[in-house]
Amino acid sequence: MGKRNEIYLDIETNGYDLVTVIGFDSDETGPVQLYGKDVTRKKLLASLPASGVMYTFNGEKFDIPKIAAATGVDLLERYRSCDLMRVGWAHGLKGGQKALEDELGFERELPGLSGLSAIEFWKRYTKGDQEALDDLLKYNAEDLAGMRFLKAHFESDCCLSSSAEHSPRRRQLAAARGGRSR
Repeated sequence: MGKRNEIYLDIETNGYDLVTVIGFDSDETGPVQLYGKDVTRKKLLASLPASGVMYTFNGEKFDIPKIAAATGVDLLERYRSCDLMRVGWAHGLKGGQKALEDELGFERELPGLSGLSAIEFWKRYTKGDQEALDDLLKYNAEDLAGMRFLKAHFESDCCLSSSAEHSPRRRQLAAARGGRSR
């Protein structure tokens, strides 16, 4: 069996409903970051890989629904999903992505930043600070790298099971969105 295309996905927002950055990194596409006016259905669909397993951190509750609301693209209809937060829980690890990374030894180039930092970077960028955009995109890229690190740590039991096992979770998520799953 060939290697599965791994897609790591993370978004940034303005703290409310505006998705400011959609970042993903896949074996097929390499790193891609859509931001600002490029966060559209058309650009997202043109950029996404054809298939794969999508890895997020709390993405099934945050990133994926935010993307659906902003662009109309339901990533759960296109890809199998593995939420690394839930995998961490299964390993007895609680906390946010940065806490797990710290506990497991991942070192960031921009330590000490959080989602609040990303919101501030976006605010500064909208006021003309190009360096703030650069920092925002670096922060997003580090979140993606952190997910790759976590997935490698959890490799032995990270959502690479049959899609039938994942079906109840898909139905639950679809019901919460008022839709249905495939």
